[in-house]
Amino acid sequence: MKAALLTSFVAIAMASTASASVIPSYTAHHHDMTMPHRRATISSLEGKVNSAAAPVPADAILAPLPVARAESEGEPHSHGMGYPPPVSCVLEGKGVVCSKPKQEGPTTESKALRSVYHFGGLTHHHNSVFSRDGEIDPVKLAELINSGTLHSREDVDLATSDSKNNEDESDDSSADIQNLNLALLIQDASHAFFAQGLSRFQQEDFSLAGYPDWVRGRYLQIRDQKKVHLDFLKSAITTSGGEGVKEGEYQFHVNDIHSFVDLSEAITTIGTSSYIGAIHNFNNKEYVTVGAALLALEARQTGWINSAIRQQNPWNTAFETPLTSSQVITLLSSLSDLNFNSIASANPSLLPSSITPSPALTLSSQLIPGNEAELVFPLPSPPLSRDERLYATFLFGFETIFAPISERFYVQIPRDLDGKGTVFVSVLRGRGGMDAADGENVVAGPAIAVFPFGAEK
Repeated sequence: MKAALLTSFVAIAMASTASASVIPSYTAHHHDMTMPHRRATISSLEGKVNSAAAPVPADAILAPLPVARAESEGEPHSHGMGYPPPVSCVLEGKGVVCSKPKQEGPTTESKALRSVYHFGGLTHHHNSVFSRDGEIDPVKLAELINSGTLHSREDVDLATSDSKNNEDESDDSSADIQNLNLALLIQDASHAFFAQGLSRFQQEDFSLAGYPDWVRGRYLQIRDQKKVHLDFLKSAITTSGGEGVKEGEYQFHVNDIHSFVDLSEAITTIGTSSYIGAIHNFNNKEYVTVGAALLALEARQTGWINSAIRQQNPWNTAFETPLTSSQVITLLSSLSDLNFNSIASANPSLLPSSITPSPALTLSSQLIPGNEAELVFPLPSPPLSRDERLYATFLFGFETIFAPISERFYVQIPRDLDGKGTVFVSVLRGRGGMDAADGENVVAGPAIAVFPFGAEK
C-alpha cells in the first residue's frame, strides 16, 4: 500500500536508520549546482551624481565620518591659500544638494561645482548629528562639511561628468533594489506566518499541547524581530530611491499547534538558506553585512526551534545549504498560498526577472534511508523523451546526491542521508547525468525533509 502523504506540499519527514543496500548514486559539489551563475550587478549606497546632479534622498545621507583635514585647523570659512572654499547646502525636493565655488587658478573667477555627499553605513541612526525632527538641516550639514568633519565621496563637475558611468550605476541600483525587494517579500511572508500563528494559538493552546510556558514568549520575540527586519528592509529600499513591493496576504498550511511548530522551523530554515544563496549577489558591502546579520539570526532561531522545542538536532551538517531565489519562492509557495506570478504582476520591475518557481513536490510522510518512498508531483512538461529519465536530488550543505526515480515515481532514499539533518529534495529530468540542481531541467521542488541525529552521533 502506498505510504500516506502529507497534506502539505512540503514534508518535514522524520527519518530513522534502517539496514538496506546502498542505491546507485553519486555525490557532487553542491555549489556547482545550486548557486546561480549570473552575478547581479549591485550598486552601493554611495551615490554618484548624474548629469542632472540628482539630489540625494535625505535619509541616504548617513553616518558622519570622523575624518579631519589639515586645512580645517584654520578658520573653516577662510578663502585663503590652503583652505577649501565654503560649501553651502540646500534642500531640493526630498534631497540635499551641496555646492561650492570651484577655484580657477590664481584668478578670482569661479564656476559653480555641485557635489552630493554620502557617508558610510547602511543605517541612518547617526542622522541626528545634522538633522532636525527627522529632516536634514542643510545649514548644519554645510557647517560640518566646511569644518572637515564630513567629506564628500567625490566632487562631480557637471560639465565633465561621465554619462556612461551614470547609466551603469543606474542599472546597478535597479538590480540592487530588486534583490532588496526579494528579501522584503520573504520577510513579509515570514512575519505573516508568525503573526497569524500567534494570533490563532494563545498561551492556553501551547500549554494544552504540552509546551512549557516560555515557548510562546520566545515565539513572540521571533515575530517582533521579523517585524523589525521588515521595517528595516522597507527603509533601505526607500532611502535608496526605490519602491518596495506591496505587502501580501498569505494563508499557511497550519492545521494545529504542532504543525505550526514544524512549519516555524521550515520558515526559518528557508530564510537562512535564502540569505546564504543571495548574499553573493550584492556588490554593496553594506548589504552583504546586513544580509549576514539577518542570516545569523535566522539560523539561531532555527536552531532554537529544532532543539529546544522539537527536541531534535540544533544544526545540520558542517555547512548550511544555500538556495537560489527560485528554490526559495518554490518552498514558500508550497507552504502557503503565495502566488509569485501574481505578486510579480502587481509589482512590475520590482523583483528579479530571473525567478522561476517550480511545481510543488510532495514527499512521503516517512523517509527512511535505504527504503523506497513515493514522490508526488505534476507530470513533466513537455513529456520526457525516450532517452530522458527522472532523478531525485538531495541537497545538504555543499553536496548533492542523485538517485534515479522509477516509473512508478518511487525513489530509494540514499543511506548516506542518515543523520544529515535538513535536506532539500527536488526532481530533475536528464539524459544519463545531471550538471545542475536548479534551472530548466527542474521538474518539481524543492521540498524539505529532515533526517535528525542525536547528541551521540
